[in-house]
Amino acid sequence: MDQVLSAAEKLYFRGKYSRVLRMLEPQVFQYRDSYRFYLLLGYSCLFTGDFGGGYSYLRRAEQLSPGDTSANLGLALVSAKRGETEEAIRIWLSILENKGELKEVQRGLKLIRESKEFSQIAMRLEEEKLDRYLRYPRKKKNPWKKVLIVSSVIILGSSVFLYFDPYGWFSKKEILRPEIAGIDFFSASGSTENENAEFVLTEDEVRASTEEILDLMNSFRDNMARREINRLLLSNAAEDIKEKARYLIQYIAEPNFATLKDSFTFEQVSSQPPLYEGCYIAWKGKSANIVTKNDEITFDLLVGYHDESLLEGVVKVRLDFPVFLEENRRVEVLAKIVLPEKDQPGSRGFTLDGVSIHKLLE
Repeated sequence: MDQVLSAAEKLYFRGKYSRVLRMLEPQVFQYRDSYRFYLLLGYSCLFTGDFGGGYSYLRRAEQLSPGDTSANLGLALVSAKRGETEEAIRIWLSILENKGELKEVQRGLKLIRESKEFSQIAMRLEEEKLDRYLRYPRKKKNPWKKVLIVSSVIILGSSVFLYFDPYGWFSKKEILRPEIAGIDFFSASGSTENENAEFVLTEDEVRASTEEILDLMNSFRDNMARREINRLLLSNAAEDIKEKARYLIQYIAEPNFATLKDSFTFEQVSSQPPLYEGCYIAWKGKSANIVTKNDEITFDLLVGYHDESLLEGVVKVRLDFPVFLEENRRVEVLAKIVLPEKDQPGSRGFTLDGVSIHKLLE
């Protein structure tokens, strides 16, 4: 099991915090007594903006290792973010008393001194790098390792340049996604068929649609590409063109909170669910009617009701990974849109398969 934590730490130090969460959260039952596990989860939550989840995990880490500096630095940061400045100061001073001068503590205390209002603290924590206030314990490094790596890179780079540059290799246009580079939508004759379709397109519009799909995927805007693929599939485009569009679906990458470039509103999706099948959304709301089974958790997401100002709608969410979730909890859900075989009450013709979930600060 230590191999899992070691792999997660490598991702953490590379800044792949969402991947750390995806790797570790399903293992919560196996690692329920591991300080290292909860510290990794807690810190990764903070770096993805999930201060509520970060607080829960860091509290557990501190319980498993009372007085731990790293866990307490995280808890102090959460308290500062929440506007609980007295608690943040108490934790930082406790660390100073037990561990002596630490630059992370001094920065935290300076943050409080220089901020007259809670909003200023929250704003600065959004603008600054959080690792200025945190300290994840690292193993001692081999001083010769970096030298060897740099030397190897220089030698390899020189070899590549000498071998390829005479032929203009560096001047060639990079193929960003070779898996779709050979797609030719118009190898067959005809681009449209019957007019009995949800979207009736001209031949020029079909061609423009296929070009947009490839441009979007080469720009790694897969979510927008999937919506355009759906539009093509719902149109009067020729079947051989649709077949190539279906082929591209397998290369649509699953995003995380950090990589999701384009989301869609509840109003957009509920007005025309088939157009958004397989697309991803990130919606905030409140949880209700939670049902926990052996292999899944389902609940109703009250979309837009996280601040209790506007209820945009209710949609059923399914999670196939374990997570601590309470009724009436403010959350943000990253999920894939699924069209059920039969419309479910309150779902408006679609449900959500959860990819990740953030607990928002109460």
